[in-house]
Amino acid sequence: DNKLDIQHTQSRVGVIIVNWNSFDVLGRCLEALKHQVYVPACVVVVDNDSDDAPEHLDLAMPDNTYYLRLASNTGFAHANNIAVTKLKDCDWIALINPDAFPEPDWLAELVAAARRRPKYSFFSSMTISDQDPDYLDGTGDVYHISGIAWRRGFDRSIAATRLTEEEVFAPCAAAAMYKRSAWEEAGGFDEDFFCYFEDVDLAFRLRLLGYRCLFVPTAIAYHVGSITTGGQQSDFSVYHGHRNLVWTFIKDMPGYAFWLLLPLHVAMNLFTVLRFMLIGRSEVIFRAKLDAIKGIKTAWSKRKQIQAQRRVPVRDILRYMDKRIIPARRLRRVLGLEGRQSSLADAASQQSNAADPGAGNHENYFNYLRKRSLSGLLYRRCCLYPRLSHHTQGRVLDVGCGIGDYVAYRQGAIGVDVNRHAVDWCRKRGLDVRLMEEDRLPFGNASFDSVVLDNVLEHLKEPAGLLSEIARVLDTGGRVVIGVPGKLGYMCDADHKIYYDEARLRATLENAGFRQATVFHMPLKWDWLDSRLPQYCLYGVFVRA
Repeated sequence: DNKLDIQHTQSRVGVIIVNWNSFDVLGRCLEALKHQVYVPACVVVVDNDSDDAPEHLDLAMPDNTYYLRLASNTGFAHANNIAVTKLKDCDWIALINPDAFPEPDWLAELVAAARRRPKYSFFSSMTISDQDPDYLDGTGDVYHISGIAWRRGFDRSIAATRLTEEEVFAPCAAAAMYKRSAWEEAGGFDEDFFCYFEDVDLAFRLRLLGYRCLFVPTAIAYHVGSITTGGQQSDFSVYHGHRNLVWTFIKDMPGYAFWLLLPLHVAMNLFTVLRFMLIGRSEVIFRAKLDAIKGIKTAWSKRKQIQAQRRVPVRDILRYMDKRIIPARRLRRVLGLEGRQSSLADAASQQSNAADPGAGNHENYFNYLRKRSLSGLLYRRCCLYPRLSHHTQGRVLDVGCGIGDYVAYRQGAIGVDVNRHAVDWCRKRGLDVRLMEEDRLPFGNASFDSVVLDNVLEHLKEPAGLLSEIARVLDTGGRVVIGVPGKLGYMCDADHKIYYDEARLRATLENAGFRQATVFHMPLKWDWLDSRLPQYCLYGVFVRA
Protein backbone atom coordinates (compact mmCIF):
# COMPACT_ATOMS: atom_id res chain seq x y z
CA ASP A 1 0.00 0.00 0.00
CA ASN A 2 1.09 3.54 -0.66
CA LYS A 3 1.72 4.97 2.78
CA LEU A 4 0.62 8.41 1.56
CA ASP A 5 -2.83 7.03 0.73
CA ILE A 6 -3.55 5.84 4.24
CA GLN A 7 -4.24 9.42 5.32
CA HIS A 8 -7.62 8.99 3.63
CA THR A 9 -8.61 6.08 5.85
CA GLN A 10 -9.35 8.63 8.60
CA SER A 11 -7.71 6.50 11.29
CA ARG A 12 -7.10 9.02 14.02
CA VAL A 13 -3.84 8.54 15.87
CA GLY A 14 -3.00 10.36 19.07
CA VAL A 15 0.64 10.64 20.12
CA ILE A 16 1.73 10.77 23.78
CA ILE A 17 5.03 12.05 25.15
CA VAL A 18 5.72 11.79 28.87
CA ASN A 19 8.45 14.22 29.84
CA TRP A 20 10.57 14.48 32.96
CA ASN A 21 13.65 16.70 33.00
CA SER A 22 14.12 16.10 29.28
CA PHE A 23 13.49 19.54 27.82
CA ASP A 24 16.93 19.45 26.17
CA VAL A 25 15.74 16.67 23.83
CA LEU A 26 11.97 17.23 23.85
CA GLY A 27 12.23 19.97 21.22
CA ARG A 28 13.95 17.62 18.78
CA CYS A 29 11.25 14.98 19.34
CA LEU A 30 8.43 17.48 18.73
CA GLU A 31 10.22 18.79 15.64
CA ALA A 32 10.32 15.25 14.26
CA LEU A 33 6.60 14.78 14.97
CA LYS A 34 5.87 18.08 13.21
CA HIS A 35 7.24 16.59 9.98
CA GLN A 36 5.35 13.30 10.04
CA VAL A 37 3.94 12.14 6.70
CA TYR A 38 0.89 10.85 8.56
CA VAL A 39 -0.30 13.81 10.62
CA PRO A 40 -1.34 12.81 14.16
CA ALA A 41 -4.79 13.91 15.26
CA CYS A 42 -3.34 15.22 18.50
CA VAL A 43 -0.05 15.24 20.39
CA VAL A 44 -0.24 15.23 24.20
CA VAL A 45 2.86 16.20 26.16
CA VAL A 46 2.58 15.37 29.87
CA ASP A 47 5.28 16.85 32.07
CA ASN A 48 5.86 14.92 35.29
CA ASP A 49 6.81 17.92 37.43
CA SER A 50 10.20 18.51 35.83
CA ASP A 51 12.60 20.94 37.44
CA ASP A 52 11.84 24.46 36.14
CA ALA A 53 9.05 23.17 33.89
CA PRO A 54 7.46 26.08 31.96
CA GLU A 55 3.78 26.93 32.17
CA HIS A 56 3.63 26.80 28.36
CA LEU A 57 5.88 25.03 25.88
CA ASP A 58 7.93 27.40 23.78
CA LEU A 59 9.14 24.85 21.25
CA ALA A 60 8.58 24.07 17.59
CA MET A 61 5.80 21.49 17.64
CA PRO A 62 2.77 20.22 15.72
CA ASP A 63 -0.14 22.67 15.72
CA ASN A 64 -2.41 20.24 17.54
CA THR A 65 -0.18 19.80 20.60
CA TYR A 66 -1.70 19.73 24.08
CA TYR A 67 0.61 20.39 27.04
CA LEU A 68 -0.28 19.14 30.51
CA ARG A 69 1.94 19.97 33.48
CA LEU A 70 1.43 17.76 36.54
CA ALA A 71 1.90 19.05 40.08
CA SER A 72 4.04 16.04 41.09
CA ASN A 73 5.99 13.24 39.47
CA THR A 74 3.35 10.53 39.26
CA GLY A 75 5.46 8.15 37.20
CA PHE A 76 5.60 7.13 33.56
CA ALA A 77 2.68 4.71 33.82
CA HIS A 78 0.20 7.14 35.42
CA ALA A 79 1.17 10.02 33.13
CA ASN A 80 0.48 7.92 30.02
CA ASN A 81 -2.88 6.81 31.38
CA ILE A 82 -3.85 10.44 31.99
CA ALA A 83 -2.83 11.35 28.44
CA VAL A 84 -4.97 8.57 26.96
CA THR A 85 -8.04 10.16 28.55
CA LYS A 86 -7.29 13.29 26.50
CA LEU A 87 -7.44 11.30 23.25
CA LYS A 88 -11.04 10.08 23.36
CA ASP A 89 -11.60 10.57 19.62
CA CYS A 90 -8.52 8.62 18.55
CA ASP A 91 -8.56 5.05 17.23
CA TRP A 92 -4.87 4.46 17.95
CA ILE A 93 -2.47 5.52 20.70
CA ALA A 94 1.18 6.03 19.77
CA LEU A 95 3.80 6.44 22.48
CA ILE A 96 7.12 8.15 21.89
CA ASN A 97 9.74 9.05 24.47
CA PRO A 98 11.11 12.61 24.50
CA ASP A 99 14.57 11.18 23.74
CA ALA A 100 13.27 9.23 20.72
CA PHE A 101 13.27 10.97 17.35
CA PRO A 102 11.03 9.36 14.70
CA GLU A 103 11.75 9.48 11.02
CA PRO A 104 9.11 11.37 8.93
CA ASP A 105 7.30 8.17 7.89
CA TRP A 106 7.40 6.53 11.35
CA LEU A 107 3.70 6.99 12.07
CA ALA A 108 2.72 6.31 8.46
CA GLU A 109 4.49 2.96 8.53
CA LEU A 110 2.80 1.95 11.79
CA VAL A 111 -0.65 2.87 10.49
CA ALA A 112 0.06 1.13 7.18
CA ALA A 113 1.04 -2.04 9.07
CA ALA A 114 -2.16 -1.83 11.14
CA ARG A 115 -4.22 -1.56 7.97
CA ARG A 116 -2.31 -4.33 6.20
CA ARG A 117 -2.22 -6.72 9.20
CA PRO A 118 -5.59 -6.36 10.98
CA LYS A 119 -4.93 -9.41 13.19
CA TYR A 120 -2.45 -7.32 15.17
CA SER A 121 -3.51 -4.73 17.73
CA PHE A 122 -0.24 -3.27 18.96
CA PHE A 123 3.00 -2.55 17.17
CA SER A 124 6.70 -2.26 17.89
CA SER A 125 8.93 0.22 16.09
CA MET A 126 12.58 -0.30 15.22
CA THR A 127 14.64 1.99 17.42
CA ILE A 128 18.23 2.80 16.49
CA SER A 129 20.95 4.07 18.80
CA ASP A 130 21.06 7.84 18.39
CA GLN A 131 24.68 7.87 19.54
CA ASP A 132 25.75 5.17 17.06
CA PRO A 133 23.29 4.80 14.14
CA ASP A 134 25.00 1.64 12.91
CA TYR A 135 23.58 -0.23 15.91
CA LEU A 136 20.09 -1.13 17.05
CA ASP A 137 18.52 0.17 20.22
CA GLY A 138 15.80 -2.46 19.96
CA THR A 139 13.21 -4.31 17.89
CA GLY A 140 10.66 -4.96 20.61
CA ASP A 141 10.91 -6.70 23.98
CA VAL A 142 11.68 -10.34 24.77
CA TYR A 143 10.07 -12.04 27.76
CA HIS A 144 11.86 -15.06 29.21
CA ILE A 145 10.00 -17.84 31.01
CA SER A 146 11.96 -17.01 34.20
CA GLY A 147 10.38 -13.55 34.33
CA ILE A 148 13.21 -11.38 33.05
CA ALA A 149 12.80 -9.27 29.92
CA TRP A 150 15.20 -7.46 27.65
CA ARG A 151 15.32 -5.34 24.53
CA ARG A 152 15.24 -7.53 21.45
CA GLY A 153 18.24 -6.88 19.20
CA PHE A 154 19.76 -4.31 21.56
CA ASP A 155 23.27 -3.18 20.53
CA ARG A 156 23.39 -5.43 17.47
CA SER A 157 24.91 -4.20 14.24
CA ILE A 158 22.09 -3.27 11.87
CA ALA A 159 24.04 -4.55 8.89
CA ALA A 160 24.46 -7.96 10.52
CA THR A 161 20.85 -8.32 11.73
CA ARG A 162 17.96 -9.90 9.85
CA LEU A 163 15.13 -7.37 10.05
CA THR A 164 11.71 -8.62 8.98
CA GLU A 165 8.13 -7.83 9.87
CA GLU A 166 7.28 -10.48 12.47
CA GLU A 167 5.42 -11.11 15.69
CA VAL A 168 7.19 -10.23 18.93
CA PHE A 169 6.14 -10.59 22.55
CA ALA A 170 5.98 -6.88 23.33
CA PRO A 171 6.91 -3.45 22.04
CA CYS A 172 9.19 -1.06 23.87
CA ALA A 173 7.09 1.92 24.98
CA ALA A 174 9.82 4.29 23.80
CA ALA A 175 8.21 4.05 20.33
CA ALA A 176 5.06 1.95 20.01
CA MET A 177 1.43 2.06 18.88
CA TYR A 178 -1.65 0.47 20.49
CA LYS A 179 -5.24 0.08 19.38
CA ARG A 180 -7.18 2.27 21.75
CA SER A 181 -9.97 -0.24 22.38
CA ALA A 182 -7.42 -2.94 23.27
CA TRP A 183 -5.54 -0.55 25.57
CA GLU A 184 -8.73 0.31 27.44
CA GLU A 185 -9.86 -3.30 27.71
CA ALA A 186 -6.52 -4.28 29.23
CA GLY A 187 -6.68 -1.32 31.62
CA GLY A 188 -3.62 0.59 30.38
CA PHE A 189 -0.40 0.73 32.33
CA ASP A 190 -0.30 -0.52 35.91
CA GLU A 191 0.33 2.68 37.88
CA ASP A 192 1.81 0.78 40.84
CA PHE A 193 4.82 0.12 38.60
CA PHE A 194 5.64 3.88 38.43
CA CYS A 195 8.09 3.18 35.58
CA TYR A 196 10.07 0.29 34.03
CA PHE A 197 8.53 -3.01 32.96
CA GLU A 198 5.11 -1.39 32.59
CA ASP A 199 5.19 -1.93 28.81
CA VAL A 200 6.02 -5.64 29.23
CA ASP A 201 3.24 -6.02 31.79
CA LEU A 202 0.70 -4.32 29.51
CA ALA A 203 1.77 -6.47 26.55
CA PHE A 204 1.38 -9.61 28.69
CA ARG A 205 -2.16 -8.61 29.67
CA LEU A 206 -3.02 -7.77 26.05
CA ARG A 207 -1.80 -11.21 24.98
CA LEU A 208 -3.92 -12.88 27.64
CA LEU A 209 -6.90 -11.15 26.03
CA GLY A 210 -5.89 -12.52 22.61
CA TYR A 211 -4.24 -9.42 21.13
CA ARG A 212 -0.98 -9.76 19.21
CA CYS A 213 2.08 -7.56 18.64
CA LEU A 214 3.89 -6.96 15.32
CA PHE A 215 7.40 -5.61 14.84
CA VAL A 216 7.50 -3.09 11.97
CA PRO A 217 11.12 -2.60 10.81
CA THR A 218 10.20 0.30 8.52
CA ALA A 219 8.83 2.37 11.45
CA ILE A 220 12.11 3.88 12.64
CA ALA A 221 13.01 6.15 15.55
CA TYR A 222 16.43 7.12 16.91
CA HIS A 223 16.63 6.65 20.66
CA VAL A 224 19.05 7.98 23.28
CA GLY A 225 17.71 5.93 26.21
CA SER A 226 17.55 6.38 30.02
CA ILE A 227 18.84 9.95 29.96
CA THR A 228 16.88 10.99 33.07
CA THR A 229 17.16 7.80 35.12
CA GLY A 230 20.95 7.49 35.09
CA GLY A 231 21.17 4.56 32.68
CA GLN A 232 19.99 0.96 32.82
CA GLN A 233 22.29 0.14 35.74
CA SER A 234 21.47 3.16 37.90
CA ASP A 235 19.95 2.53 41.34
CA PHE A 236 16.66 4.04 40.13
CA SER A 237 16.45 1.72 37.10
CA VAL A 238 17.60 -1.37 38.98
CA TYR A 239 15.13 -0.83 41.82
CA HIS A 240 12.03 -0.35 39.66
CA GLY A 241 12.97 -2.94 37.04
CA HIS A 242 13.76 -5.72 39.50
CA ARG A 243 10.77 -4.99 41.71
CA ASN A 244 8.32 -4.79 38.82
CA LEU A 245 9.46 -7.97 37.07
CA VAL A 246 8.33 -9.95 40.14
CA TRP A 247 4.89 -8.34 40.08
CA THR A 248 4.58 -8.98 36.33
CA PHE A 249 5.28 -12.69 36.73
CA ILE A 250 2.79 -13.03 39.60
CA LYS A 251 0.03 -11.09 37.86
CA ASP A 252 0.35 -12.37 34.34
CA MET A 253 1.93 -15.82 34.06
CA PRO A 254 -1.12 -17.95 33.24
CA GLY A 255 -2.50 -21.22 34.58
CA TYR A 256 -0.21 -24.20 35.00
CA ALA A 257 2.73 -22.19 33.59
CA PHE A 258 2.82 -20.12 36.78
CA TRP A 259 3.37 -23.13 39.04
CA LEU A 260 5.63 -24.90 36.56
CA LEU A 261 7.92 -21.90 36.12
CA LEU A 262 7.76 -20.50 39.66
CA PRO A 263 10.92 -22.38 40.81
CA LEU A 264 12.82 -20.95 37.84
CA HIS A 265 11.53 -17.46 38.66
CA VAL A 266 12.65 -17.80 42.28
CA ALA A 267 16.06 -19.13 41.20
CA MET A 268 16.48 -16.24 38.76
CA ASN A 269 15.73 -13.73 41.52
CA LEU A 270 18.18 -15.37 43.90
CA PHE A 271 20.82 -15.42 41.19
CA THR A 272 20.21 -11.72 40.49
CA VAL A 273 20.58 -10.85 44.16
CA LEU A 274 23.86 -12.76 44.29
CA ARG A 275 25.11 -10.98 41.19
CA PHE A 276 24.44 -7.54 42.65
CA MET A 277 26.00 -8.54 45.95
CA LEU A 278 29.18 -9.52 44.09
CA ILE A 279 29.48 -6.07 42.56
CA GLY A 280 28.85 -4.27 45.84
CA ARG A 281 25.24 -3.19 45.18
CA SER A 282 23.37 -5.30 47.69
CA GLU A 283 21.42 -2.36 49.16
CA VAL A 284 19.46 -1.49 46.02
CA ILE A 285 18.70 -5.10 45.01
CA PHE A 286 17.61 -6.06 48.54
CA ARG A 287 15.32 -3.03 48.65
CA ALA A 288 13.82 -3.92 45.27
CA LYS A 289 13.13 -7.53 46.17
CA LEU A 290 11.85 -6.72 49.65
CA ASP A 291 9.36 -4.22 48.24
CA ALA A 292 8.40 -6.75 45.56
CA ILE A 293 7.60 -9.26 48.31
CA LYS A 294 5.58 -6.65 50.21
CA GLY A 295 3.50 -6.07 47.07
CA ILE A 296 2.76 -9.73 46.36
CA LYS A 297 -0.65 -9.58 48.09
CA THR A 298 -1.77 -6.73 45.84
CA ALA A 299 -0.28 -8.39 42.74
CA TRP A 300 -2.10 -11.65 43.57
CA SER A 301 -5.37 -9.80 43.89
CA LYS A 302 -4.82 -8.31 40.43
CA ARG A 303 -3.90 -11.75 39.14
CA LYS A 304 -7.30 -13.17 39.99
CA GLN A 305 -9.04 -10.56 37.86
CA ILE A 306 -6.53 -10.74 34.99
CA GLN A 307 -6.59 -14.53 34.74
CA ALA A 308 -10.39 -14.63 34.97
CA GLN A 309 -10.49 -12.56 31.76
CA ARG A 310 -7.96 -14.68 29.85
CA ARG A 311 -9.25 -15.72 26.43
CA VAL A 312 -6.38 -17.75 24.98
CA PRO A 313 -4.80 -21.07 26.00
CA VAL A 314 -1.57 -21.09 27.96
CA ARG A 315 0.34 -22.63 25.05
CA ASP A 316 -0.41 -19.57 22.90
CA ILE A 317 1.12 -17.31 25.56
CA LEU A 318 4.21 -19.49 25.95
CA ARG A 319 4.75 -19.68 22.21
CA TYR A 320 6.27 -16.21 21.98
CA MET A 321 8.36 -16.34 25.14
CA ASP A 322 12.06 -17.14 25.24
CA LYS A 323 12.14 -20.69 26.60
CA ARG A 324 15.88 -21.33 26.83
CA ILE A 325 16.70 -22.52 30.35
CA ILE A 326 19.82 -20.34 30.32
CA PRO A 327 19.63 -17.51 27.77
CA ALA A 328 23.42 -17.38 27.54
CA ARG A 329 23.79 -14.14 25.61
CA ARG A 330 21.43 -12.29 27.91
CA LEU A 331 23.04 -13.89 30.97
CA ARG A 332 26.44 -12.56 29.93
CA ARG A 333 24.98 -9.07 29.54
CA VAL A 334 23.28 -9.23 32.98
CA LEU A 335 26.61 -10.21 34.51
CA GLY A 336 28.36 -7.34 32.76
CA LEU A 337 30.50 -9.71 30.69
CA GLU A 338 29.40 -8.61 27.25
CA GLY A 339 28.73 -5.39 25.41
CA ARG A 340 27.99 -5.35 21.72
CA GLN A 341 27.07 -8.69 20.28
CA SER A 342 28.92 -8.11 17.04
CA SER A 343 32.55 -7.31 16.58
CA LEU A 344 33.51 -3.69 16.58
CA ALA A 345 35.60 -4.33 13.48
CA ASP A 346 33.02 -2.85 11.13
CA ALA A 347 33.88 -0.62 8.20
CA ALA A 348 34.26 2.54 10.27
CA SER A 349 36.48 0.76 12.77
CA GLN A 350 38.60 -0.71 10.01
CA GLN A 351 39.15 2.75 8.56
CA SER A 352 40.18 3.99 11.99
CA ASN A 353 42.56 1.07 12.39
CA ALA A 354 44.15 1.88 9.06
CA ALA A 355 44.78 5.44 10.25
CA ASP A 356 46.11 4.26 13.62
CA PRO A 357 48.28 1.11 13.44
CA GLY A 358 47.77 0.51 17.18
CA ALA A 359 43.99 0.61 16.95
CA GLY A 360 43.74 -3.01 15.76
CA ASN A 361 45.70 -4.21 18.78
CA HIS A 362 43.44 -2.17 21.05
CA GLU A 363 40.38 -3.77 19.50
CA ASN A 364 41.78 -7.28 19.78
CA TYR A 365 42.66 -6.75 23.42
CA PHE A 366 39.22 -5.28 24.13
CA ASN A 367 37.56 -8.35 22.58
CA TYR A 368 39.83 -10.59 24.65
CA LEU A 369 38.78 -8.82 27.85
CA ARG A 370 35.09 -9.23 27.02
CA LYS A 371 35.45 -12.98 26.55
CA ARG A 372 37.05 -13.77 29.89
CA SER A 373 35.35 -16.49 31.86
CA LEU A 374 32.52 -16.27 34.36
CA SER A 375 34.65 -18.13 36.91
CA GLY A 376 37.34 -15.45 36.53
CA LEU A 377 34.79 -12.73 37.13
CA LEU A 378 33.52 -14.47 40.27
CA TYR A 379 37.10 -14.88 41.53
CA ARG A 380 37.83 -11.19 41.03
CA ARG A 381 34.63 -9.99 42.66
CA CYS A 382 34.56 -12.47 45.53
CA CYS A 383 38.28 -12.66 46.35
CA LEU A 384 40.49 -10.14 44.58
CA TYR A 385 38.45 -6.94 44.61
CA PRO A 386 37.52 -7.09 48.31
CA ARG A 387 41.21 -7.45 49.11
CA LEU A 388 42.23 -4.59 46.83
CA SER A 389 39.52 -2.40 48.36
CA HIS A 390 40.89 -3.19 51.81
CA HIS A 391 44.08 -1.38 50.81
CA THR A 392 42.40 1.60 49.10
CA GLN A 393 40.62 4.54 50.64
CA GLY A 394 38.89 7.79 49.73
CA ARG A 395 38.95 8.87 46.07
CA VAL A 396 40.02 5.85 43.98
CA LEU A 397 41.43 5.84 40.44
CA ASP A 398 41.78 2.60 38.44
CA VAL A 399 44.54 3.10 35.85
CA GLY A 400 44.27 0.72 32.91
CA CYS A 401 40.75 -0.26 33.96
CA GLY A 402 39.99 -2.33 30.83
CA ILE A 403 36.31 -3.22 30.69
CA GLY A 404 35.69 -1.59 34.07
CA ASP A 405 35.12 -4.59 36.35
CA TYR A 406 36.79 -2.95 39.35
CA VAL A 407 35.17 0.43 38.65
CA ALA A 408 31.79 -1.33 38.66
CA TYR A 409 32.67 -3.09 41.91
CA ARG A 410 34.12 -0.11 43.82
CA GLN A 411 31.31 2.45 44.03
CA GLY A 412 32.53 5.97 43.24
CA ALA A 413 35.77 4.84 41.59
CA ILE A 414 36.95 6.44 38.36
CA GLY A 415 38.73 4.54 35.60
CA VAL A 416 41.11 5.50 32.80
CA ASP A 417 42.46 3.52 29.87
CA VAL A 418 44.30 4.14 26.60
CA ASN A 419 41.97 1.71 24.79
CA ARG A 420 39.14 3.74 23.27
CA HIS A 421 37.06 0.61 22.58
CA ALA A 422 37.14 -0.30 26.27
CA VAL A 423 36.42 3.29 27.35
CA ASP A 424 33.41 3.60 25.02
CA TRP A 425 32.05 0.26 26.21
CA CYS A 426 32.47 1.21 29.89
CA ARG A 427 30.61 4.46 29.31
CA LYS A 428 27.73 2.54 27.77
CA ARG A 429 27.58 0.58 31.04
CA GLY A 430 27.19 3.89 32.89
CA LEU A 431 30.70 3.79 34.39
CA ASP A 432 32.85 6.88 34.95
CA VAL A 433 35.75 5.90 32.69
CA ARG A 434 37.89 8.30 30.68
CA LEU A 435 40.34 8.05 27.83
CA MET A 436 43.96 8.81 28.71
CA GLU A 437 47.00 9.51 26.61
CA GLU A 438 50.06 7.35 27.15
CA ASP A 439 51.84 8.47 30.33
CA ARG A 440 49.34 11.31 30.84
CA LEU A 441 46.46 11.18 33.32
CA PRO A 442 43.60 13.64 32.66
CA PHE A 443 43.37 14.90 36.27
CA GLY A 444 44.82 17.67 38.39
CA ASN A 445 47.47 17.32 41.06
CA ALA A 446 46.51 15.47 44.27
CA SER A 447 43.10 14.46 42.87
CA PHE A 448 43.02 10.98 44.43
CA ASP A 449 43.73 9.20 47.69
CA SER A 450 44.33 5.77 46.11
CA VAL A 451 45.34 4.39 42.71
CA VAL A 452 44.93 0.80 41.50
CA LEU A 453 47.30 -0.38 38.75
CA ASP A 454 46.40 -4.02 38.17
CA ASN A 455 48.25 -5.99 35.47
CA VAL A 456 49.48 -2.90 33.63
CA LEU A 457 53.08 -2.31 34.69
CA GLU A 458 54.41 -5.45 32.99
CA HIS A 459 53.20 -4.14 29.60
CA LEU A 460 55.42 -1.03 29.75
CA LYS A 461 59.00 -0.84 28.52
CA GLU A 462 59.55 2.38 30.45
CA PRO A 463 57.24 2.60 33.51
CA ALA A 464 58.79 5.77 34.95
CA GLY A 465 56.53 8.15 33.01
CA LEU A 466 53.27 6.56 34.17
CA LEU A 467 54.51 6.18 37.75
CA SER A 468 55.43 9.88 37.76
CA GLU A 469 51.89 10.74 36.67
CA ILE A 470 50.44 8.51 39.38
CA ALA A 471 52.57 10.28 41.98
CA ARG A 472 51.32 13.63 40.64
CA VAL A 473 47.60 12.82 40.92
CA LEU A 474 47.98 11.16 44.33
CA ASP A 475 47.63 13.24 47.47
CA THR A 476 50.49 13.16 49.97
CA GLY A 477 50.31 9.87 51.83
CA GLY A 478 48.12 8.37 49.10
CA ARG A 479 48.40 4.70 48.22
CA VAL A 480 49.02 2.88 44.97
CA VAL A 481 48.14 -0.82 44.77
CA ILE A 482 50.07 -2.51 41.97
CA GLY A 483 49.44 -6.02 40.69
CA VAL A 484 51.84 -7.89 38.36
CA PRO A 485 51.61 -11.47 37.07
CA GLY A 486 53.55 -14.42 38.45
CA LYS A 487 55.95 -16.50 36.36
CA LEU A 488 53.37 -18.49 34.40
CA GLY A 489 51.08 -15.50 33.88
CA TYR A 490 53.99 -13.42 32.60
CA MET A 491 54.93 -16.04 30.00
CA CYS A 492 51.32 -16.41 28.77
CA ASP A 493 51.18 -12.96 27.12
CA ALA A 494 53.64 -12.01 24.37
CA ASP A 495 52.94 -8.32 25.06
CA HIS A 496 54.53 -8.47 28.51
CA LYS A 497 57.78 -6.48 28.60
CA ILE A 498 59.19 -6.72 32.15
CA TYR A 499 58.95 -9.47 34.74
CA TYR A 500 58.64 -8.21 38.33
CA ASP A 501 59.54 -10.17 41.41
CA GLU A 502 59.25 -8.56 44.85
CA ALA A 503 62.71 -7.00 44.74
CA ARG A 504 62.29 -5.46 41.28
CA LEU A 505 58.82 -4.15 42.05
CA ARG A 506 60.02 -2.52 45.25
CA ALA A 507 63.07 -0.96 43.55
CA THR A 508 60.96 0.39 40.66
CA LEU A 509 58.47 2.06 42.97
CA GLU A 510 61.10 3.45 45.31
CA ASN A 511 62.86 5.08 42.34
CA ALA A 512 59.50 6.73 41.50
CA GLY A 513 59.14 8.22 45.00
CA PHE A 514 57.06 5.58 46.78
CA ARG A 515 57.79 3.53 49.87
CA GLN A 516 56.58 -0.02 50.32
CA ALA A 517 53.83 -0.67 52.86
CA THR A 518 53.16 -4.36 52.23
CA VAL A 519 53.11 -7.10 49.62
CA PHE A 520 50.75 -10.05 49.17
CA HIS A 521 50.01 -12.74 46.62
CA MET A 522 46.70 -13.77 45.12
CA PRO A 523 45.13 -16.09 45.91
CA LEU A 524 47.94 -16.87 48.41
CA LYS A 525 51.72 -17.16 48.50
CA TRP A 526 52.60 -20.62 47.16
CA ASP A 527 55.37 -21.43 44.67
CA TRP A 528 53.43 -24.42 43.37
CA LEU A 529 50.57 -22.13 42.24
CA ASP A 530 53.02 -19.70 40.66
CA SER A 531 54.06 -22.34 38.13
CA ARG A 532 50.56 -23.72 37.45
CA LEU A 533 48.03 -20.87 37.71
CA PRO A 534 48.16 -18.09 35.06
CA GLN A 535 46.09 -15.80 37.31
CA TYR A 536 48.60 -16.04 40.17
CA CYS A 537 49.75 -12.47 40.91
CA LEU A 538 52.02 -10.43 43.16
CA TYR A 539 50.53 -7.27 44.69
CA GLY A 540 52.42 -4.42 46.29
CA VAL A 541 50.96 -1.57 48.33
CA PHE A 542 53.07 1.59 48.18
CA VAL A 543 52.67 5.00 49.78
CA ARG A 544 53.52 8.31 48.11
CA ALA A 545 56.33 9.90 50.07
